[in-house]
Amino acid sequence: MTSKIGSLHHYKILVTGASGFLGSRLVKVLLEKGAFVVGVDYCNRFTQPITDFTNHESFRFICGNFLEKLDEAGSLLLSTKRKKSALFHMAGLANVKECEKNPSQAFGSNVWLTYHALEFCRNNDVNKFIFPSTGLVYGDHHHRPVTENDPTIPKNLYIATKVCAEALIQGYARSFGISCKIARLGNVYGPGGNLDTLVGTLVKQVKTGEKIMIHDLTPVRDFIYIEDVIEGFLHLLISKDDTDFTIVNLSTGTGTSVKKLAEIVCQVAGIPSDKIQSQNISNNSISSLVLSNALLIKMTGWKQKYDLAKGLSLTLKKFN
Repeated sequence: MTSKIGSLHHYKILVTGASGFLGSRLVKVLLEKGAFVVGVDYCNRFTQPITDFTNHESFRFICGNFLEKLDEAGSLLLSTKRKKSALFHMAGLANVKECEKNPSQAFGSNVWLTYHALEFCRNNDVNKFIFPSTGLVYGDHHHRPVTENDPTIPKNLYIATKVCAEALIQGYARSFGISCKIARLGNVYGPGGNLDTLVGTLVKQVKTGEKIMIHDLTPVRDFIYIEDVIEGFLHLLISKDDTDFTIVNLSTGTGTSVKKLAEIVCQVAGIPSDKIQSQNISNNSISSLVLSNALLIKMTGWKQKYDLAKGLSLTLKKFN
């Protein structure tokens, strides 16, 4: 069991989706821990967080399509003699509506790209593969925290592509001996997060002085701050678990209703909670999804550091 992340100076790590919400923060922490990092992503307005690291002696950034940059990524990773290697596959299409508008793009981004990332590991002797999946694979009508043994329920195309990617990863782990770790995430929030998410919407409404208008106050979700997610990824990286394939829930294990979430946002922002309004009333079937993190804790010693009030306070403070 591991309880503390030490130096990662023995690691050379490829991060796809390196300029995204999770990817850019992961790159920053990996570099702080001493790892040699190769990041790959498209160059657009989302690459701004990455520009802060471009002059770091242990960071190389490849701007472009990962499929077109495989050889360059491999060469850069092999340019250092560090003993341990890993690939964090953070690239993909996470927007449910965009997936449904373009199923081909959804499959290409979330399944086909995963195949190429796994092939990269196989062809470049990268022996650890870490992949962020979603707790939504369990569905959203549970009266207890779900565990990794609960069945998957692909209720939409986005979730279906994640389930497909998970199966592909398991196949590669079994067939080629790559150590693959899948982290099924709760509702991740934090500075720089998507403003279309529930937390993003609330933060934007508070910071811009808009009405606090929520569609439905009754759903229960498992909200986890980005720093705790990144810490979980690092624990999976250094885990001495010798199995070739592992799925863990990376979450707080605590459910919070949307109403309670909105009240906490108002509290940390110093505004009255009676400003919270709901657009409609939910039916009798309450949507609930909370992820048990017992396996992750047992396997790695990971611990949550940020409660909801602290995480939301930091998110509001750093809102831009």
